[in-house]
Amino acid sequence: MSEKKRRMQAALVGIGVLLFCTVTVGSALELELYHDFGFEDISTGVTVCSEDRVFVSFPRWFKAGRAANPSVAVLDGKGQMQAFPRSGSFAQPWEEGVPRENHFVNIQSIFCDHKDRLFVLDTGTPFLGASEGAKLILFSPDGELQRVFPFDKDVAPETSYLNDVRVTREGNHAILTDSNLGGLVVLDLENGESWKVLADHPSTHAEDIVAKVEGQEVRLGTGDPAKFQSDGLAVLGDYLFYCAMTSRTLYRIPVKRLVDRESSDNVLSALVERVSSTNMPDGIVAASDEELSRGVIFMTGVEGSSIDYIDAVKGTRENLISDERLQWPDCVSVPLIRSGKPTYLYVTVSQVHLLPFMKNDIERTRGYGLYRVLLPSKITSSISSASSLAEKGGGEKDEI
Repeated sequence: MSEKKRRMQAALVGIGVLLFCTVTVGSALELELYHDFGFEDISTGVTVCSEDRVFVSFPRWFKAGRAANPSVAVLDGKGQMQAFPRSGSFAQPWEEGVPRENHFVNIQSIFCDHKDRLFVLDTGTPFLGASEGAKLILFSPDGELQRVFPFDKDVAPETSYLNDVRVTREGNHAILTDSNLGGLVVLDLENGESWKVLADHPSTHAEDIVAKVEGQEVRLGTGDPAKFQSDGLAVLGDYLFYCAMTSRTLYRIPVKRLVDRESSDNVLSALVERVSSTNMPDGIVAASDEELSRGVIFMTGVEGSSIDYIDAVKGTRENLISDERLQWPDCVSVPLIRSGKPTYLYVTVSQVHLLPFMKNDIERTRGYGLYRVLLPSKITSSISSASSLAEKGGGEKDEI
């Protein structure tokens, strides 16, 4: 037996034979409808803060057909939803003509980081129009407004659409994606400065594919294939993992170099590594320990109506669960993994392929909802002991 094979076998034993888990997981799990949002209001964002407080967000995409759901809300797990925050200007509904800097205009995503800080991303694009006043708003989970980070036109021009956000292990930088123009945005959470990187790099742009969901090609109303750029992202260990929405490839890049203002795009391009094939994810999240040092990368699978994850040893994609109710699984969230405590994965279902701006022949029969699935203990317990993609090695540099 070769030395390489011996090391691989030792690694498998060390993580409690995680590969056995990947064979049995998908068939044993149950997808639970955690909250039904009804037939009108799309929820795209979900995040879980301390004490298992579940937050959701609703984008302002259309003028017609919007119900009374707030831009951001807290769920109690019993069918009740409470607007967030309860007081202050951000608690007041935004209307056309009202200043945008202290209101929720179009909330695309929300994220509670490992320091229990709640970030709310406002694209500044009501009704999918021009971006104006894009900002990242920082709250405590109790609703205390802590800071507003506005983005200038160099970072968020009129044609941009800031989509998702994650925070580095040190907690002093946020990283965002632009799903319309492509690229990554780095925000210094201490001085408020932000800048864009890899705007022209292939890893942040749609691949030359025509996606299929529920047997139907994903095309715009014009008939052109839908092309969405950089979207999902997650921080685990020393790396940022990310991908374009219309793509089947997951990439990673060292966080330390990414957030260095002196790193040129040429330098960063050389550091991009291909991690794995994907099932066209919209949302990505790291299920990790409190230090973000070890964990598993979970991804939604839009083409497969699934939730997938990256195997900690091989760097390959495995299926967690597939279900026909996952009609365009969107944002995904997992709270920090704590020993001995059951952990749920939460996912919103936005049915993007059935929206008015899409060409489709499928009748929409389900409302929008938030689902969850209990993660197997074999996955959660492995996080404290398994080798991880967050450690050096495991990726392969692409000549792109």
